[in-house]
Amino acid sequence: MPTAHAPPPEARPGPGHGTVGVLPAVALLAAVTTLAFVGLRALAAYGLVLGDPLLLSALTAAAGAVGFDVGRHPVAGLDRERPRRRRALHPVVRLLVVVVLCALFAWTSGWSLLLPAFATLASVVHVEAAGSRVWRPAVVLQLGATVVGQVGVVLGLVPTVVDPLASHLAAAGIALPCTVTVAYVGRSVTQRELAETGLRRTEARLHALMNASSDVLVVVDPEAHLTSVSPAAARSLGRDPVGLVGTPLLHLVEREQRPEVAARLREIATAPPGTRASLDVLMLLATGGGRWYEWTVASLLDDPLVDGLVVVMRDISERRRHADALARAAARDPLTGLANRTELLRVLDRALPRAAPGAGVGLLFLDLDGFKAINDTHGHAVGDEVLVTVARRLQGSVRPDDLVARLGGDEFCVLVSDVHDEGEIRSVARRVEEAVGEVVSAGGLVLRVGASVGTAVTTDDERGPSDLFAVADAAMYEVKRTRHRATPAAGRGAAGTRPPDRRRLG
Repeated sequence: MPTAHAPPPEARPGPGHGTVGVLPAVALLAAVTTLAFVGLRALAAYGLVLGDPLLLSALTAAAGAVGFDVGRHPVAGLDRERPRRRRALHPVVRLLVVVVLCALFAWTSGWSLLLPAFATLASVVHVEAAGSRVWRPAVVLQLGATVVGQVGVVLGLVPTVVDPLASHLAAAGIALPCTVTVAYVGRSVTQRELAETGLRRTEARLHALMNASSDVLVVVDPEAHLTSVSPAAARSLGRDPVGLVGTPLLHLVEREQRPEVAARLREIATAPPGTRASLDVLMLLATGGGRWYEWTVASLLDDPLVDGLVVVMRDISERRRHADALARAAARDPLTGLANRTELLRVLDRALPRAAPGAGVGLLFLDLDGFKAINDTHGHAVGDEVLVTVARRLQGSVRPDDLVARLGGDEFCVLVSDVHDEGEIRSVARRVEEAVGEVVSAGGLVLRVGASVGTAVTTDDERGPSDLFAVADAAMYEVKRTRHRATPAAGRGAAGTRPPDRRRLG
């Protein structure tokens, strides 16, 4: 599938573009023949033309008819660009016929010395139309006809208006520059053909690469309207490249991202030529879904062949999904699925300055009581089941906006946002203790753990997460030490009933 482009107005074909009708050509040939007859008859009256004007006019008409429509096409167009006709003459044969007719005209009229000029006119037109393969035969035919004519003058077979010696010298003087002219035109056409061949090969390679590429390449004007779309748009976006030409590029962008993308495109369009930028864009598919693409935008507004912004679009949906999965895995505890310590500190750092006016942020630090004994007695598999159950209960005992994290081992944290008073944090701590203290079924056993909870609250957004974290941690260990002093050694491991220690920052 070729690349879709918006054709310039001057390139759009119109009626009769590049063709000449047969009737106008016949009328033109008749007019030229008539004028030739009148002129030749007048010259014959003064002895400047020796042959019959009617015969000479017929030769003129025949040469014009054989060479009809030569030169209407660019280089090599006579054979390759024009549709082949079943009875079309080979370019060299056509040239041979025209040169013979020119020779008959020159020999009959008594002006054989002008034959090189006549042949040169026919040769140049044929070389320009039929290509480089004609110019060497044209030189041979031109020189051969000139020599034959001058030999005929010597033998008295060809009449001449001027003295035979003068005819020989004039013919030689005219033939030399005419031969050089035909050779020069032929070499120029050869170089032009080589350049066009190289260009066609380059274009073919470019089209092959664009057809094989999964990246979508488009060109947009300064107003972000598509002027060229590569075939990959059909495979990648499910959209017809031809149908996209002339439409706004932003129509392919997810609605909420359009203002951002439009601003970036304007920024690149007004930047110095050659500016490059990359951006990730969520694009709309023809099926109604969306996929992420990385746009590499280059400004080629100063290049007259492009005159726009070139945008290369690469599908990065899988890469983004993989990156998101890695980010989630890096922020989650693999056993419980809760946030880990890194994620807790990151969220806490953002929560402090974002707290509502008059509100603060609360942090609960809890350590499971009795978990080590379960782990040592019943094994790590049972211990892991207990941790997963506790994690699920912790999430169910807090608000959706609160964050539950596992720090490692049997230590957990709960981040409570928008805390307005001490009562709220006490209520959360009480729910957490009650949820953890319920019996746990793990490994076919009925077990129970408790929780030592330390809390900290702050309304000072200049306090760092580490400060709040450290205070809650210290409060939790104070609770644990208090319980150890108040509980007999034999009874350690059961959930305590003493309210958790609560401290406040700020």
